[in-house]
Amino acid sequence: MYNSTNTPVLIYDGVCNLCNGVVEWALNAAPHKTFDFVPFQSQRGQQLLKKYNFPLERLDTLIYIEGDDITTHSDAFLRMTLLLPNYKWLGNTLKWIPSFLRNSLYKTASKYRIQWFGNRTKSCTVVF
Repeated sequence: MYNSTNTPVLIYDGVCNLCNGVVEWALNAAPHKTFDFVPFQSQRGQQLLKKYNFPLERLDTLIYIEGDDITTHSDAFLRMTLLLPNYKWLGNTLKWIPSFLRNSLYKTASKYRIQWFGNRTKSCTVVF
């Protein structure tokens, strides 16, 4: 894990299969060290959640932190895709969909993600 202050930080649920799938996809699609992925269950994840006043017990959104800018839900995913060279088109397309529609779909997927995709009990994509 890298700690550059210039690297956007993405906090995710480290035991959610859907979340880990998105992280694996982004790691494969992103140039080296584009993001600093942090599972919310890790010590650093807990520190960041506390610092930015997010709940510590459960995470229902991807959190994108770049400097002092914090983005969640579909906007966080959109911001992430804009930094993936082969998927910028996806971020640029998503920008045209009103955020209330994107977030509605995002929140539905987040609510049922464990039922639909399951979870991991011991490990996550990024070792912490």
